[in-house]
Amino acid sequence: MPKFEVWMEGYLATGMGGVPSGPDRIAIVEADSFQAACDIVGARKKWSSLYEKETRSMWGCKLYPTLEEASDLFKGYKYRHPPTYSE
Repeated sequence: MPKFEVWMEGYLATGMGGVPSGPDRIAIVEADSFQAACDIVGARKKWSSLYEKETRSMWGCKLYPTLEEASDLFKGYKYRHPPTYSE
């Protein structure tokens, strides 16, 4: 079974002074597809109340299989923090 990285795009919220957060790798998961990998992560206790399967997002932030795709939203911005690799 292939392994998939699951990246959450960065976000920009009120009070962040116009400086977005960087993308965050939230998991590496073995699954049949990227959608299945997102569903596995979304079922975990830490994420279950935040995951939206229909939009493949976490807390309103879309999920992607690569850092490059997760970085597209704020391309050209300086991030509040660099991409992170939490799991």
